[in-house]
Amino acid sequence: AQFWNATAPVTDQRASICGQVVLGAFVSDIARSLDLRPDAAIGYSLGESTSLFALRAWTARDEMLARVTTSTLFTKDLTGEPDALRRAWKLPAAQSVAWLAGLVDRPAEAVRAAMSGLARAYILIVNTPRECVIGGDAEQVRAVVAKLGCHFFALDGVSTVHCELLKPMLEPYRELHRFPTTPPAGVTFYSGGWGRSYLPDRESAADAIVAQASATIDFP
Repeated sequence: AQFWNATAPVTDQRASICGQVVLGAFVSDIARSLDLRPDAAIGYSLGESTSLFALRAWTARDEMLARVTTSTLFTKDLTGEPDALRRAWKLPAAQSVAWLAGLVDRPAEAVRAAMSGLARAYILIVNTPRECVIGGDAEQVRAVVAKLGCHFFALDGVSTVHCELLKPMLEPYRELHRFPTTPPAGVTFYSGGWGRSYLPDRESAADAIVAQASATIDFP
């Protein structure tokens, strides 16, 4: 009720983030109860954290819930809140600003070309060779869409991650994801930020999450 059927824009993202992790773990548990065992974990954005919990590399679920609940990361710091955007972009206090994110049906190369001269627009995720998630200053995002002449599907509740806007919050974001880690045997974990597999431990798992949250994910 807090997010699946929400009719207003989502500004407090804690419920949707925790709900998505719970759903992913639930589906994983069902699959494994049917003896469907994964050989690899290839998470998309929040899916990287989800896979670590779902496959029991991380087991401190209550601790993560407590951290997310008490943190300001997903209530104001990384939610596109105007004051945070103005600080990050060094804009005057009186300037109107809004965060906008969405899908465009164009290749990353074309999107990057359309973003030339627009410092507050970002490719957040390359979904496929012909689809990207973009985000940034709403005015500049709309300018990119106009230049491309493409379809645009707006996405509500998208955090200001997968771009340089994470950098002021990098250390608390990394600390949020530091847990005792025991990777399950026979599963290879992949990092969307690094574009390769890695062996999760307390530090490497947190570093992998930060890597994909602080720069564009090229998922293909």
